[in-house]
Amino acid sequence: MPSLGTLALTGIGTALLQPHHDSQPSLLAAWMAASARVTEYVGGTPEEIEIDGNESLLAEALLEDRLCVISDGSYKLGLGTAAVQLLPRKGGKERIIVRCQTPGLPDDQSAYRSELTDLLAGIMVVDWLLDQWVPTL
Repeated sequence: MPSLGTLALTGIGTALLQPHHDSQPSLLAAWMAASARVTEYVGGTPEEIEIDGNESLLAEALLEDRLCVISDGSYKLGLGTAAVQLLPRKGGKERIIVRCQTPGLPDDQSAYRSELTDLLAGIMVVDWLLDQWVPTL
């Protein structure tokens, strides 16, 4: 798989990915654009996205109704987290892993909020995947 860009750590839990200008489409470009629009009070995007394998095969699986989106939220001691995996049904090594911290103050946290965060993260990533690989839909 060709390199999608350069990843540089910019602080705890944050990173900057600089895509190659001659690269193929990638949901990472949509993630970076959405993350740039987030303010302290409005919006939110997953903190980490990891792509294993060929992203175009995951977009193909989505279009053929073969993409599984598996999510799980967790809450403990006032902290909520969420994770999502997108992978093709019936084989394939490709997958996208998404990790998030549930937004909100400790008093706002609950297992339900974490579950909603992982569902939203999964929907965002599917939308970005479509936006990058099938922009004409």
